[in-house]
Amino acid sequence: MEKRRMTTLGLAILSVMAMAVVSVPLGSITPFGGVASAEQPRQASDGGCLPGEEYDPLCDVNRNGIINVVDIMLVASHWRQEGTWASDSWSLTGNAGTTPGSNFLGTTDGVSLTLVVSGTAALRLEPNATSPNFIGGHSANSVTAGVHGATIGGGGSSSFPNKATRNYATVGGGRGNDASSGLATVGGGDNNTASGSRATVGGGHHNTASGNYATVGGGYDNYVTDDYGTVGGGGSNQAGNDDADTTNATYATVGGGLSNTASGWESFACGGSLNTASGEGAVALGGQGNNASGKHSFAAGFQAQAKHTGSFVWADAASDKAIASTGDNQFVARASGGLWLWADDTASTGVILPAGAGSWANQSDRDAKTNFAAVDGMDVLKRLAEMPIETWSYKAQDADIRHIGPSAQDFYAAFGVGEDERYISAVDADGVALAAVQGLYQLSQEQATHIQALEAENATLRQLLDDLVARVAALEGK
Repeated sequence: MEKRRMTTLGLAILSVMAMAVVSVPLGSITPFGGVASAEQPRQASDGGCLPGEEYDPLCDVNRNGIINVVDIMLVASHWRQEGTWASDSWSLTGNAGTTPGSNFLGTTDGVSLTLVVSGTAALRLEPNATSPNFIGGHSANSVTAGVHGATIGGGGSSSFPNKATRNYATVGGGRGNDASSGLATVGGGDNNTASGSRATVGGGHHNTASGNYATVGGGYDNYVTDDYGTVGGGGSNQAGNDDADTTNATYATVGGGLSNTASGWESFACGGSLNTASGEGAVALGGQGNNASGKHSFAAGFQAQAKHTGSFVWADAASDKAIASTGDNQFVARASGGLWLWADDTASTGVILPAGAGSWANQSDRDAKTNFAAVDGMDVLKRLAEMPIETWSYKAQDADIRHIGPSAQDFYAAFGVGEDERYISAVDADGVALAAVQGLYQLSQEQATHIQALEAENATLRQLLDDLVARVAALEGK
């Protein structure tokens, strides 16, 4: 009861004070910042906004559903000499009638604006004439003095604050991250650094993008040391040669994996572990322990060493012994289980190098063939005998390297087999040779039959001669 009396007394006093001041129409309350309109004016002679009157929302300045001393104080504090009053407070239940560009929540001087949650600073907006800085998260997060347009989205801690130290640098969140170059970005994770201009670290742990336009997607302990380089993820990978010159191993890329390095200009280490692409434009595709050090070389598998320009080396995992190129532009492969090359989509036609073998085996399965036709061995032999066979050198080889055999055009003209007249298939050459052997065999059989007949005839003649000799001797003895 005593509290009610005191409240009523206080309201009466404040009402009297307000009535003593108010002598012109009292306009409606604006939600924020603007001047009240003159709709439904209240006159001081009508009693003003007094306690005890019927509830009028125009008098409920703080929007709490009742008219009390707080409303009267607000009315008095916002009274303007021109006879109108306005509220520039934001309501806890929302505001209406605001004007974009005219009404705002913030400051008009050079002091930063801080939002506090549960007594702890959670967001700080720092003024700058060029572009303000946005600093969210822990209060230890910071933007270097004089920097503009920097952003820290959140995260951070007292021991591991996030920092944006150059203009327009961005740290999205996480902790202990540092965007220390202009337009550099760290998305999140912890202890990551984007120190190259426009460099980006997506997240992960202890990753560094120090080259300009460098990118580390994530993972841990990854480094991009040269301009435009990329490490997609994984761990302990490096793109660039880390020689303090960020321009001599540009565009190097490591896709992921563990402890891989792409240190050549435009080189690429795809994944796996302990692979190195150090040559210009070199590729270490994956696996383990591969090294592509030759310019535009390629190494893949296990312990493949492409040491020469344009060399391609692929090694299986049958041995710990490295397989290496020995000259420029070589294709070197180790496949201890055999090498299979198919020339059709059903893997029914091609060649294989069987395990441990020293020559190619052509696919010659009867079930893979069709359109059979008989061959006249004698005819093949005759054509083969008429076909030129010479010694010659390939134009691409040294002149002292000699070969023997027909030209493809002569072979095709003689037998009409193969894909075209520029190549001789090994299976066709073998077929002609075998057919010619059959022709020789047929010829030899015919000759053998003839010889047998001659031998029989010779035996008969010899017998007749022996008989004649015997008769002559008998006659001479008489």
